[in-house]
Amino acid sequence: MKILIIDLGVVWGGQEIYSYNLMKKYKENNHYVISISSQPKFKDIANEFYEVSPKYSNFFKLSKKIMDISKDADLIHFNGNRALYLSLVCKKTKPFIGTKHLPYFVGGEKDLKSIVSQYLGNIFLKNIDTLICVANATYKDLPKSIQKKSVVIYNGVDIGLNRTISKIENNLKICYIARFTKHKGIIQVLDIVKKLYDKHNITIELTIAGKGELEEYINSFIKKHPELAITNLGFINNPQDVYANSHLGILLSTHEGMPLNILEAFSAGLVFISYDIPGVDEVIKSGYNGYLIETHNDNEVLNTIKKLHENRDLILQMSKNANNEYNKKYSLQTMAEKTLDVYNQILNIKGK
Repeated sequence: MKILIIDLGVVWGGQEIYSYNLMKKYKENNHYVISISSQPKFKDIANEFYEVSPKYSNFFKLSKKIMDISKDADLIHFNGNRALYLSLVCKKTKPFIGTKHLPYFVGGEKDLKSIVSQYLGNIFLKNIDTLICVANATYKDLPKSIQKKSVVIYNGVDIGLNRTISKIENNLKICYIARFTKHKGIIQVLDIVKKLYDKHNITIELTIAGKGELEEYINSFIKKHPELAITNLGFINNPQDVYANSHLGILLSTHEGMPLNILEAFSAGLVFISYDIPGVDEVIKSGYNGYLIETHNDNEVLNTIKKLHENRDLILQMSKNANNEYNKKYSLQTMAEKTLDVYNQILNIKGK
């Protein structure tokens, strides 16, 4: 099968990793992968790669380029909102598959912008034969007419680590792997670690990895508080070693689609702490494989970490649960197989 994947994301995040992982798995199974993207990293994995500027402005010129490239492809997979919007102006000569990562009503807020976005979804997704949603929260926000041609396939990951935690010695180790932005809660995480040290004499070894607008703030915070065991690794290509040397994962986002870092953490047997938000609440079962905390209730986050610090056996049991959930639902193999099933169904329908 020849598959053209279009991903126009401007940053390296969950959406782009989704495309990369699919292409990697497809090539392993001898499918031919063509990539049109603003991410140069895709060149390493695709059979054919065509780079476009993340600042593209002429949709119609780009759509013509796509049609030229796609002549030999069996289908076109548009990943992410920017690619999905582009599908509207592409002449449809092949089956169109789409993937949507975020709900319209991010964080549950039904403001004018999100209401208009949902309404326009009927138009933007007109040419898509099947839309893949990475979470039920994303599916539920779709117009009814789009839901009829949509399916939920959870994200899948493979960081080369599939294990449970067997013992915990010395300090509790927590990792934060995400973009350094306000809505992902890195400032709150730093403050909580400091309060645990100042008020409860608990030293948490915190490892953070990523990049973003708060990088300068983070480095300044670490320099100002040398008594805290905080390490900033910056951007890393493979987080395997970070997860392998951690016991807990944390992400205090106010909105997400289906965060890959939670699934990655589960593969490494990490218990995960997050705000209770749509998408995340489909993955974390509070008290079983992690903890869902009321948004902005950072005192409860602190108390949860303190409880786990004092009860290491609880972490070991929950680690088994987290890893079991990963193997049942969130492996890359599972995601790739389900996505290929969608491709085959569409091709069989179109071939009749």
